[in-house]
Amino acid sequence: MSGPATTPVWPGRAAAALLLLHAAAVAWIGCRTSPTFDEVGHLPAGLYVWEVGRFDVYRVNPPLVKALAALPVYLAGCQSDWSPYHTGPIARPEWVLGQAFLRANRGDWFQHFVVARWALIPLTVLGGYVCWLWARDLYGPHAGLVAVTLWCTSPSILTWASTITPDLGVTSLSLAASYRFWRWLRAPGIANAAAAGALLGLALLAKFTALLLLALWPLLVLMWWMCPGRRREARSECRTADARPSLGRLAWQLVLIQSIAVIVLNDGYAYAGSFRRLDSYEFVSRPLGGEAVSRGSVSGNRFAGSWMGAMPVPFPEDYVRGIDLQKRDFEMGMWSYLRGEWRPGGWWYYYLYAGLVKEPLSLWILFAVSVALPACRFCRARLVSRPAGRPPDPAEERALSGRKSLGIDDIVLFAPAIAVLVLVSSQTGINRYYRYVLPCLPFLFIWLSRLVNVSGRYARGLRVLTWVMLAWYVLSSLHSYPHSLGYFNELAGGRAGGPRHLIDANIDWGQDLWHLRRWCDQHPQATPMSLACTSTVPLDFFGFEKRASPALYPLGTDIGSLGAADRQRFGPTPGWHAVSINRLYDREGLYRHFLAYYEPVDRVGSSIFVYYITVEEANRVRREYGLSPLGSDSLSTR
Repeated sequence: MSGPATTPVWPGRAAAALLLLHAAAVAWIGCRTSPTFDEVGHLPAGLYVWEVGRFDVYRVNPPLVKALAALPVYLAGCQSDWSPYHTGPIARPEWVLGQAFLRANRGDWFQHFVVARWALIPLTVLGGYVCWLWARDLYGPHAGLVAVTLWCTSPSILTWASTITPDLGVTSLSLAASYRFWRWLRAPGIANAAAAGALLGLALLAKFTALLLLALWPLLVLMWWMCPGRRREARSECRTADARPSLGRLAWQLVLIQSIAVIVLNDGYAYAGSFRRLDSYEFVSRPLGGEAVSRGSVSGNRFAGSWMGAMPVPFPEDYVRGIDLQKRDFEMGMWSYLRGEWRPGGWWYYYLYAGLVKEPLSLWILFAVSVALPACRFCRARLVSRPAGRPPDPAEERALSGRKSLGIDDIVLFAPAIAVLVLVSSQTGINRYYRYVLPCLPFLFIWLSRLVNVSGRYARGLRVLTWVMLAWYVLSSLHSYPHSLGYFNELAGGRAGGPRHLIDANIDWGQDLWHLRRWCDQHPQATPMSLACTSTVPLDFFGFEKRASPALYPLGTDIGSLGAADRQRFGPTPGWHAVSINRLYDREGLYRHFLAYYEPVDRVGSSIFVYYITVEEANRVRREYGLSPLGSDSLSTR
């Protein structure tokens, strides 16, 4: 939407410069960090799509993002080994295929990952551009600049934009689809409907999270129609009298939007297994598998023998199976960690808490101010004395809450974020990955950008506050760059305090092994070194020799019952040791039990601690626990 002639041009130019810098920053992280845990499965799964033409590898995620990442690798040529492939209702062949890919491309394996990561940079640029567009259209060009700055410097966006995972892809595409949906609500028409439907289809091809939009958009259409002010505005934007929207017109165009989305989804899968009967599937989750799965069978079908079983499913076969398998993963549950506590399953407030410690503190200050403004308006409307019978001044109320109070535009903007947060918070079977709520962030960025466009009594102070908080936000993020995955805000204690709150993919996902390799090259005295680090890439691919892990001591072991060999094996050992946070804080406490007696000599990246333990220091603790002391020669042999 074009602005008036007096609209300043510098915010747009600044936004474009920010997007270029953001792309460069993402590219730099992509070529400096090691492949994270899931990337080893995603890249060969994408290559499998291009070489074999099937979609059953890593089917718990749709194929778009991994196929885009793998395309330049496929075109450039790489070695493939599909011999470990296996199939079955609960098969996950991506992990063994990932190891086969690494072995087949041992000489240039990391270059393939770098190229694949860079291939996804346009997706993060798209997300930032839509932040600019939507905030500009709602609140003005300065708000657009605030929103795109929040996107470009967000530690979470920087982290996941530089990996081959679908989270950033679905975030950008869901945002773009939601923006075009909002533009369609304001000006219904075939062109806007087709654009919204196509983008929704691409979002569905990125990750199952986008299915929320299919269910949410009809509700938003109804709410939009029930708002008289929006109907008048929509009519004013239509060029012809016959284009004025009615509820029926919105309804059939919504059907068109969703139909186009389903067509695009099926196109992405080449219609493989589309429109199969519902009762022809072997489901492995309890909601779809029914009593057979609940009783312990591997698979079943709740709909077999019912009238619903005869219905054709308008989605591709592997899309349906992927949803089913993903649901089974959540049902199986995993041990989850929060604030030093391990428990099976998780907490309903896990993602709220994770956001409070993982996002910059300045962002939450802006959020608190933005939420408080409507409350201030409400209170002042009742506290300010006025002549009896005189209604409050609408202009004064709007000034108190910014450009506008919470209205239908804000609801359309914020509804997807709330829906995603509610959905993932309800799945307490697995509470490990803050990245699951990544699609919430851009909607929050856009909504908070309105603070820069206030008017009235508090305008100057709020604008100054917004720019100051934005500067703090940028500096806080840059302070942890390029180790953005390990970012924690000041309230959480920063990078040092992070493990007290969250672990796993929130801080340690194997991303720092190249940094450790460079650290070892700069410290040649730190050899030999034992490693206990999280990675799906074998450690020898980084040039590390396999050595005994440090300080193994299973909790609950009766030391008095140990033989001489075990008394020698358990306990702290002298020498150099590198231990990643996931190992240090694991549920069994294998490493933390003894390493708590020592201070690390350095921290590599955000996730790996380096220890140096002398023979005397090791034996001091060993004697305390009744373990056999080690000789001076153990420093070089262990």
